[in-house]
Amino acid sequence: MENFFEKSTGSNYNLACTEVVMTSIQKCWDPSIFIAALTHRFWKMTLQILARYSKAAGVSILTKVNANESSASSTEMRYR
Repeated sequence: MENFFEKSTGSNYNLACTEVVMTSIQKCWDPSIFIAALTHRFWKMTLQILARYSKAAGVSILTKVNANESSASSTEMRYR
């Protein structure tokens, strides 16, 4: 997956990064990996994964919005 924010193919999710996040969280809580005595650490890891996903998605969205606005304004300038 070269670009995590491109549409995921053959998946239940729209973005490739969403699939990576969900797979990571599911692996954390898998009974063969999860250790009950460390529940607080697994919970913290889950929250960190979600926080980083949220931040990266927000930055990606802002970048695309800014690029679209820039493209739209340069197109407007050409037609003036």
